[in-house]
Amino acid sequence: MPKYTIKYNAAKLLQQLRSKDLAINNELSNFIIYQHKKKELPLYLMILIGIGTFIASLCFIGFLEVVNIINIFSYNKSSIILGLAFITGAIGLQRAADQDNTVKHNFLIQSSFICMLIGKILFVVGISQVLHYKWSVTLGLLIITSITYNIYQMSIDRFLSSFTMLSSILINIIDYIWGYNTNYLTKLILNACFLIQFTITAILLTHDKIKQDYIPLSYAFTLSLCMIILFINSQTLLGISNKKMIDPTFINIVLSIGLIALFTQTAGGIEKLKTTPLILASVGVVLLGYISATGILLTIGIMVLGYAKHENLLIIISALFMPIFIFLHYYNLDISLLQKSVILIISGAVLLTGRFYLKYKI
Repeated sequence: MPKYTIKYNAAKLLQQLRSKDLAINNELSNFIIYQHKKKELPLYLMILIGIGTFIASLCFIGFLEVVNIINIFSYNKSSIILGLAFITGAIGLQRAADQDNTVKHNFLIQSSFICMLIGKILFVVGISQVLHYKWSVTLGLLIITSITYNIYQMSIDRFLSSFTMLSSILINIIDYIWGYNTNYLTKLILNACFLIQFTITAILLTHDKIKQDYIPLSYAFTLSLCMIILFINSQTLLGISNKKMIDPTFINIVLSIGLIALFTQTAGGIEKLKTTPLILASVGVVLLGYISATGILLTIGIMVLGYAKHENLLIIISALFMPIFIFLHYYNLDISLLQKSVILIISGAVLLTGRFYLKYKI
């Protein structure tokens, strides 16, 4: 077999490193092997599977409603019990599936995912019917996600469940803001929600020994942060009055400090901040925070993390949200179109100057 077609894995590479008298302890070795022992489907297949499973789940729930097995609009506990039954069946189907990539395996895994989604929908609907208050959906999602996250080992389910739960929290906060004039309490709630999610996201994405099981959770928190910033930047576009607008000053400060800290970590230490490129980058971050370019700060941070960790999904998320946040930033500027055009030209010239400087000086 030609040497360029040999398939390497983590265990073989670690064995070769040890043969070169490189010190690698057992704890680090086991961690690396565990991180690479599972194979994930390509992103586009996971998206298609998620869409197909969601449609199939709704159709099956509709069938159960038509044949009077359940009544999702009635206030009883049957939906909770039936939901738990479907979740149990989903876990059983996943356990029954072989590890080989066969037709039987794919059928059982897909059926398991459909049952899990049906079960979670029924469980959350049942919880909302029994409790019947605004945060009941969030509570139901929190309960069922916490129970199944470590038991049901499917990345797409972990991501969707976590992101749906975080989205429900944001929706409830927006509903509260929409119903009342913005005051100290509403600002505190949204800022606290952002700070908690930002801290958890930073830990999940930058800690050296985060298990592979929590990678979907890190993506869910990352996307949730983008949704929070998207809401804040879209207040003018949504027609929210000045009395109800959220001031992004605190979030700008947190993102600016976080981005400079990220530069420090990825560059290799605080001493690296004294170099000219990182000094210029830090000055740029402070300026972006000063002009309240909240979304741009967030997407730059996600993009830097994506390149530093070689995670394409983070790069894709940043690439998708960057033009949206740039558009919203210039849309929110209370100046004429001519002035906005001048700012765009100057910004482009600054970025090109920085590119040529980095190219020829580094």
